[in-house]
Amino acid sequence: MKKKLCILTLMSAMAVTIAAQTCQKGMVRTAGSSAPSGKAVKGKRLGAVIIEVDGGKEVMSDETGQFTLVIPRKTYFLKNVIKQGYRLLDDEVLTRQYFYSENVHEIVMVNIAQSAEARLSQMQRSTATMQKQLKLQQDEITRMRNEKQINEEEYRRRLAELTENNEKIQSRADELAEHLSRIDYDRIDEQESEVLRLIDDGMLDSADSLLHAMCDIHAAVNNHRETMEQLNRDKAKHPDRVDQYGRKIRRQQERGETLAALCLDHYSIAQLRFDTHSAEDYIELRASIDTSEIKWQMDAAAFHTREKHIAKAMNIYTRLISWLRPSAVAEPSRWDAALSAVLNNMAILHNDRGETAEAEQLYREALSIRQRLAMTANEVYAPYVAQTQNNLAVLFQTTDKTKQAEKLLTAALATRRTLAESNPVKYGADKAVTMVNLAAVYAEQRQHERSAALYLEALDTYNQLIHNGFSAYEADRAAVLNNLAVICRIRGDLKQSEKYWWDALTAYCHLTQRNHQRHYSHLQSTLGNLLDIYDANNCECLEKRLTVYRLLAGNLPADYAPTAAQLMNTLADCYDRELNTEKSKELYTEALTTYEKLAKNNAPKYTPYVARQLGNLSFHHLLTGKFDIAEEYARRGLQTDPAKTFIQANLAAALLLRGKYTEAESIYSAYKDELRSSFLEDLQTFAERGIIPDERKTDVEKIKNLLRDNY
Repeated sequence: MKKKLCILTLMSAMAVTIAAQTCQKGMVRTAGSSAPSGKAVKGKRLGAVIIEVDGGKEVMSDETGQFTLVIPRKTYFLKNVIKQGYRLLDDEVLTRQYFYSENVHEIVMVNIAQSAEARLSQMQRSTATMQKQLKLQQDEITRMRNEKQINEEEYRRRLAELTENNEKIQSRADELAEHLSRIDYDRIDEQESEVLRLIDDGMLDSADSLLHAMCDIHAAVNNHRETMEQLNRDKAKHPDRVDQYGRKIRRQQERGETLAALCLDHYSIAQLRFDTHSAEDYIELRASIDTSEIKWQMDAAAFHTREKHIAKAMNIYTRLISWLRPSAVAEPSRWDAALSAVLNNMAILHNDRGETAEAEQLYREALSIRQRLAMTANEVYAPYVAQTQNNLAVLFQTTDKTKQAEKLLTAALATRRTLAESNPVKYGADKAVTMVNLAAVYAEQRQHERSAALYLEALDTYNQLIHNGFSAYEADRAAVLNNLAVICRIRGDLKQSEKYWWDALTAYCHLTQRNHQRHYSHLQSTLGNLLDIYDANNCECLEKRLTVYRLLAGNLPADYAPTAAQLMNTLADCYDRELNTEKSKELYTEALTTYEKLAKNNAPKYTPYVARQLGNLSFHHLLTGKFDIAEEYARRGLQTDPAKTFIQANLAAALLLRGKYTEAESIYSAYKDELRSSFLEDLQTFAERGIIPDERKTDVEKIKNLLRDNY
């Protein structure tokens, strides 16, 4: 009884203290970071930061970063935190409920410019790590194929998976950089700091081992959930001990946050390894720690969206909306931001499924909330307003509401230009996306000058991003080049459109090499546009067409080398007609080399083409008076494919013009019924070209008479 009385007295004293206390002490500092050496660098205190509490007055931190908030009640929300050149490390601090505490309320900010540089560096390191992982995986499946552990079909399937993963590198690097750039090293212990350093250095096996040594994450999360359930049951049973259990619950919630961070470390390693199954396990495990933690749920939904698990993503968003809508009505300052994010993401999924009416309704609701939030905290919410404006505008474009789309895109672009000026790494791609969308609207309205100007600006932005190592934007750049070419063609500037289509074709070649299924159709479309310019059937246009196909064949031989070889022959024939024998010889020889390479990989299909090409070279050398070389090529052709009887005409002519009349006569006699017309046409061509030696003219006449007998 004495112990119980003591506790009751203490609780009473606490209640009196809290009721009397109306001032919350606080401090603003920058986030702790990791130095290149791996050591943590503590954050610095920030002065001149404006902090506004919901329902209270704004205050400013002093030169030591300290401030005092006058709070109207035991719980409070932060409405805004502003300092020029800085942003909050975690925007969600503006949506969290805080409890009065005698402890100092810490607010963490980051320098925008330094954060952008750190994020860029982090993306580059993550990209390098994933590229290394892909190389290791490729080497492993190649080893397995060589050692007959997998067959050729399984090898190709796994190789296709690696190609698909290569396309995901940039989005994963972006996601991981966002996560790692938001870590406050002042709030983590030495072990987790070491884990993050190992991940950052690409030492994934070491990081994984250390994480597993720290705890069995699945068992720890299960234990945490059971503890939270028990504490909540005990709290309900003992209404007289609400504060006591409240403190225990908050301590356990802090433990949950630590476990969530560890789950995210496991998830990061899985993503860097392209282990999608494990990544899904860890991101869902994190979400299960606290289903009321909005960000953890949305991260899980975002993962499912990226992996095309649309039903799972929609289930998460539906559940969130069902309790966020009434919560936002009761406490808008706390829940509006989260609700708008969920609405926006759910609208994207509906739009992708062609459910435009549902998507428009959700976009409008999200935009209304975000515009209201931006009125009091523009720096925080302006990017989200622009995001929803852009998304809704795209929907309007697809539903022929171009004027409404133009209005929204113009507003979104103005915002994104401003954001990209201060943080080009984070917002540059967003700016380019809106430019491209608005350029498409202008093109549809036949405002081609304005459309071209925006495409050029978007192209410059993508070039900068790619230069900085963001290769994922190569496909976007190629699409912009293609669109610019179309605009130039409409405006009658064929020279400029040709240049842009060439650049687009080159880009799509490299992209199709990496992912044939995704980019081949774009390559074909661009090819068609470019070849349309070279539609005349003369040597100049054929030369340009061949230049196109040489590029394609060099990157994608299986798709384009046969057409390139065929075009080489066509162009060689053209030069032969112009008596440019050196040029035609080069082309016939190049075509032969091309077919020979193809035949190495597919002899049944391409050996006949090799033979035909040897026959073409044989005839070319006949026309240039090199009868001995013509004979050599003819014999090689017939040896390669005896079924190519047209080559007999070349061999017979070469023998005849070299003075080997008896051999020639036997061929002419054997094939005079089948090849009579070809024999006579060839002899007529030789006479017109003046290549029949005087000493062979009598023999030629004998052969003509032989061919005319009984005809």
